Amino acid sequence: MDQDGKILAAASYPYLPMDEAKLKEAIKSGKDASLINRCWSENCNPGSTFKLVDAIAFLETRDNRFIERLLEKFPFYGKGSENLKGKRLLNGKEITFDLRNFKQEVIREQNSRLETALAHSYNVYFAYLAMHLYEPSIYRESFSIFPFSYFKSQFPLLKFSERLGFNSRFNLSATEKFPVLSAKSISPVNAYTINEITHYSIGQAGVRATPLQLALVSLSIYRKGTLPNPSLIEKIIVVNKEISRRHENRRIFSTKTAEKIEHAMNLVVTSGTASSVFKNWEFRTKLFAKTGTAETTLYKDNAWFVGYFKVNPEKAIIFAGIIPRAGIGGRIAAPLIKRILDKYLKLQRLRSNPE
Repeated sequence: MDQDGKILAAASYPYLPMDEAKLKEAIKSGKDASLINRCWSENCNPGSTFKLVDAIAFLETRDNRFIERLLEKFPFYGKGSENLKGKRLLNGKEITFDLRNFKQEVIREQNSRLETALAHSYNVYFAYLAMHLYEPSIYRESFSIFPFSYFKSQFPLLKFSERLGFNSRFNLSATEKFPVLSAKSISPVNAYTINEITHYSIGQAGVRATPLQLALVSLSIYRKGTLPNPSLIEKIIVVNKEISRRHENRRIFSTKTAEKIEHAMNLVVTSGTASSVFKNWEFRTKLFAKTGTAETTLYKDNAWFVGYFKVNPEKAIIFAGIIPRAGIGGRIAAPLIKRILDKYLKLQRLRSNPE
């Protein structure tokens, strides 16, 4: 995807049948799963890539004084920071369930700011923040389940995820008369417990996203908080009449929030969860990304890597890659995206110097 939301390339596996007869047969029967472009037609748990949405919601609704209050209850670093259990909410209620960092990693003091916590993808940090996006966590003695109508008005994480496109379908065509609809990405809207809120905040349980949706989250950060309509078909010509895509650009969140998250996304590749992959990569200062590892009930987890690469001050490549049942995002998906970017950069050099 480019900086204007135009889809430049999309690939998924299984591939389309190469044989023309088999392709026609598959289209006619409608049963061949290889015809599905999973980039926008299927969703799954986004894992820690959803922490980008957490960060947007928190920065847009909570100030520094609020963060200081949280730090008084839970310092976010040192012994005990690897697990939520036993910590207390601002309303005094004790957290009685386990939720741990990856490999039970203890948060270091130098990584306890929002930007560095995002770069290192601490589950405990973002789950605790998400609980305090919910007003009853702050002001009520205790709570478990609230009606949906009340919950939606009290939970900014749901509000901002829907602004970004969750719970809606994107029309990737130039007109509604000939639609190309994406699958919905899901940010749960039912009433649920505080335990479920923590798992939603780390992209698990009922949260589901298409690669397209996560590319758009990254695009909104690149565009300093605004989001255009995504497009696969730029224009359609019907009986000599041309129908072109309408270019709309919505403000989702502030420029200040976007700049903070962009800084954190660069830390991901310079000192965070993908730093080992890009350690000696000469272009890493132009790369802004987030890793994700979504747990499954199968043999291995789903590996994610999403973000953007700034080609120049006015041009960027926005990407979202998932390798199902493959393992850890920073070890599996990040190297794949690096190979794609290396091929792109090599092609650009060849175009600039054809000899």
